[in-house]
Amino acid sequence: MKSKPIISFIIPCFNFSHFLSEAIQSCLQVQIPQKEIIIVDDGSTDNTSAIAQSFPEAVYYYQENKGLPAARNSGLALASGEYICFLDADDWLIPENMLTSLHLLMSNPQAAMIFGRHIIQQENGDHHLHQPTIHQPIYTHLLRSNIIGNPSTVLYRYTIAKQFPFSTDPLFKGCEDYHQYLGISRREHILHHDLPVAIYRRHQTNMSSNLAMMLNSVLNVLYEHRKEITKEDELIEWRNGLKDWIKYYSYFPLRAGGKIHLNKHHWHLIKKLRWKLPEIIIQKWIIRT
Repeated sequence: MKSKPIISFIIPCFNFSHFLSEAIQSCLQVQIPQKEIIIVDDGSTDNTSAIAQSFPEAVYYYQENKGLPAARNSGLALASGEYICFLDADDWLIPENMLTSLHLLMSNPQAAMIFGRHIIQQENGDHHLHQPTIHQPIYTHLLRSNIIGNPSTVLYRYTIAKQFPFSTDPLFKGCEDYHQYLGISRREHILHHDLPVAIYRRHQTNMSSNLAMMLNSVLNVLYEHRKEITKEDELIEWRNGLKDWIKYYSYFPLRAGGKIHLNKHHWHLIKKLRWKLPEIIIQKWIIRT
């Protein structure tokens, strides 16, 4: 009888076949005998299918394109491991440090999930460690900043991953993980450690490079969670989060032919924020447009 997996590695992939092998191999190198690797092909038009099915150790699942959060949720529906790791197809794991995450989570049954740090690798090969200073409680700190940063560094208990699936609401596109972290951390205990667990590959096709969409989405996340805030210190950090995210993404005009063009995300942001944070909007956006 086949043993139940300890970890299910879920790799959603949409036209990232040129990165996929490295992601799969990093999962295979995690020294756990009972593990499963689930590749969710989210309607790819490249050779994702061929690459995925060249690994007999992996389960391949194809679906019509539904987006990253839906692909992660589809992988979770197929998973049977006690613990869950969602690895983006263009990232890869540091196997020994993922093993550290597992041992810590197994040793702390009161914890819902654990996260570590990640290394950011630029297209030119340069890399640096993402190492924010982390304050307790995690929920309050997350109201101000997504200190986790990279979903591939997170290891969940299966029951928690099922209880908090990724939202498929387009309002949160690109920030579904941040939305989920806030929901979990408000209700559950979260662990973290200082070791880098994954390599985040930065390239031109990263979703996070769409600054207008990302700022719109992250502010939608904060406004969604505002209704749950009841403590003054949480409200202070929520307000700081609004300001810090705007400063982080700054102003992002689309330039073409010497002119500035604003897309629908820009206009949504201007409409949403000009009366809520007028001093920031007037200084950083309206005047400069």
